[in-house]
Amino acid sequence: MRWVWVLLALALSGCSLPLPRLPWGLEGSQGEGARRSVVRISAHAPACGKDAEGTGFVYAPGRVMTVARVVAGAIPVSLTVTAGDGRQYAGDVVAFDPVTDVALLHVPGLPAPALRIARAPLGAAGLVGYPAGGGAAVAREVEVERRLEAAGPDVFRERETVRTVLALSGDVGAEASGWPVVAEEGVAAGMVFGVDEGRERVAYALAAEELLSVVKKAGDGTEHVSTRKCAGPR
Repeated sequence: MRWVWVLLALALSGCSLPLPRLPWGLEGSQGEGARRSVVRISAHAPACGKDAEGTGFVYAPGRVMTVARVVAGAIPVSLTVTAGDGRQYAGDVVAFDPVTDVALLHVPGLPAPALRIARAPLGAAGLVGYPAGGGAAVAREVEVERRLEAAGPDVFRERETVRTVLALSGDVGAEASGWPVVAEEGVAAGMVFGVDEGRERVAYALAAEELLSVVKKAGDGTEHVSTRKCAGPR
């Protein structure tokens, strides 16, 4: 990621300590619960010349959160949400915030359990989501190193914005955008929106307060909203 997240880069330099084990375990029953809360999202964006795919997570019954760039430019009725058991559901974008980089989907009938969005202490956490190319959801251990105010461009690269972000280090992977940061059983402390291309073990996540702000503004709306145009280059 080549965005100007200068504060984050400085804060994470030199972080190479081994990661502590999560007290609730990513591979046990709690980790399995977190995996059941993440979904795959497919969207058709003909103006962008592509079909986009990404990860999202259930934050309330029948409601899914993902990064805005996954659905940017998508046409209505083109969204498909695939649950962990392989069943597919139609979804509508009901909130689209390109400044924060968050989109909310209404997915009627989706039975997946919800993760509660809440602020959590720094320290050991997990990322849960779908690797590029699909397959089963996986869980990876990370360390939440810092909570910072960081400046960078919005999804369309039209304006600069300042957001509260979490700086992560650990087993991230290049495809982690939209993956929830699971700080404890059933709690999402943030959502990954970018990975540092120059450092494979560094990622950035929107903090819980940023996510909750979008949720509060959207309320319980079910009407489709415009996803505008194709996202700008990373």
